[in-house]
Amino acid sequence: MRVLVERLLREITEFVEQREDFVLLPAGSSDDTAILLAALRNVEQDLGSDVFLIFADDFVQSGPFVSVLVERLAEQVKVANQALAEERRTLFPDVPRELRDSSRAAPDRFRDAVVFSRALVPREGGHRVVWAICPAQIKNRVAYRELIAALAPTQGLQPWMAGVRLIFRDESADAADALSRTPRVRRLPLDFGPASLEGSLREEVEDSSRTEQERIQALLSVALLDSAHGRFAEANSKFMHLLGYYQQAKDLAMQAFVINAVGAVLHRTGDLPKAEEWFERAVPPAAEAKQPIILATIVRNLGDVAFERRNFSAAEQYYGQLDALSAHLLDPEGKVWALERRGLSFEKVGAMGKAVESWEGAAQLSRSIGLRTFLKTNLEHLERGYRHVRADAKLHSVQNELRDLHRAGEFE
Repeated sequence: MRVLVERLLREITEFVEQREDFVLLPAGSSDDTAILLAALRNVEQDLGSDVFLIFADDFVQSGPFVSVLVERLAEQVKVANQALAEERRTLFPDVPRELRDSSRAAPDRFRDAVVFSRALVPREGGHRVVWAICPAQIKNRVAYRELIAALAPTQGLQPWMAGVRLIFRDESADAADALSRTPRVRRLPLDFGPASLEGSLREEVEDSSRTEQERIQALLSVALLDSAHGRFAEANSKFMHLLGYYQQAKDLAMQAFVINAVGAVLHRTGDLPKAEEWFERAVPPAAEAKQPIILATIVRNLGDVAFERRNFSAAEQYYGQLDALSAHLLDPEGKVWALERRGLSFEKVGAMGKAVESWEGAAQLSRSIGLRTFLKTNLEHLERGYRHVRADAKLHSVQNELRDLHRAGEFE
């Protein structure tokens, strides 16, 4: 992520500072808009002598959209004038009335707003005005691109464009379309998807200009991605390197995290004895570091491995510990899950009375905080448990509750 964001910052900065192109089209999905906006704010801070006018309103139609931009511009001028008045400095002129005339063509009003905005910076000194139009949603892309095309310098740079840069977020960076081929219009593809993020992390690992801590953090992220995508040998190789680093740094919390990650890889590959061994190794550093969240994850993993190895007595104890840790962490979902699994462990060793007690606790907590899916699951366990212990009245009550849940349309 860091590499991708730094690249975006460089591209925006270079566009603002160059003098050949007038329009920049950062193109990507709506999911990329927040990152683009954050990058623009960063560039704004770095280029303190320039004025950035950044807008993120949804686009539906050109006329109403430009009206909103004008109102936003008027608000910014008003705020700026209040500050100038307190400092007894010369005020900016008010937004001209004709900019608010909705009977005028939207591109004309936009162009006049840009011309007016030049009054917000000194004429001398190379100051620029940057208009960044970044709609979170572009609901009429044809109209949106028509507005951009009307402002693009198809006839070359015009006097009103001096000292101005226009940035429009778009949804596609097709190099073959007419707008992208317009002179002095620059395309900037945005891609913060999983593949790009992974590639940037791998670049960061190899980047000798980074601090060791930055490269280690990137390596950890890549190792976790390797594990998530089933590249287990690659993941474990990286985890071993990371473990050595954190042991040398005496970072107990991260030692526990990485050891648990190795156990998780072994668990997914089906090597349950070794997975259990690594999970057990993770407990002491997590406990010594006083990291209850990491410890809860490790204990849950130990419970799962014990259950899969049919060591149900050990599993019940681990899930009991997870129940206590979840209560300490104020994690109701974790507590409900632990109670359910503890009940299943009791059931496997024939202690149905204790199993029912555990599921009752899980069901009651699920009711109290609205965990419908958890409630249904535990009611189904209780239906089986009450039938086994012949608690007919409770069985009838649970069956009615399950029927009401289905009748309410919670589970179709």
